[in-house]
Amino acid sequence: MKRRMKKSGVAGASAKVGAKGMTGDLLFEIGCEEIPAGMIFKATEELKAILAKHLVGADLVDEPTVQEAIETFGAPRRLVAIVRNVRIKQPDATREITGPPKGIAFDSFGKPTRAASSACFSSSGWRKA
Repeated sequence: MKRRMKKSGVAGASAKVGAKGMTGDLLFEIGCEEIPAGMIFKATEELKAILAKHLVGADLVDEPTVQEAIETFGAPRRLVAIVRNVRIKQPDATREITGPPKGIAFDSFGKPTRAASSACFSSSGWRKA
């Protein structure tokens, strides 16, 4: 069976060029255990709020339009969200991080000390398990 790939690299995906670069639609689906009928509406509203918070935080959707961009649906075994006009690529970001002084960060051989590696590890956002 042959498949045609569009320019976006994903079969069947559609991308548009917006004010801040290429955008596309995101389908987000969660399969779950049986959700009681009375809780489905609240679960879809919570899904919308959580997606809005994280998409704006990652600069993938503009804050003023995020509520209109997200459409949520719910069923007893499924929660679904469709997000319109999501940026295909995050904008580049530069962060300046201050670490320990050079005399403490490197030993006499010029190798990083534990203080330097700890400063890099903690500023990267990674957490130890």
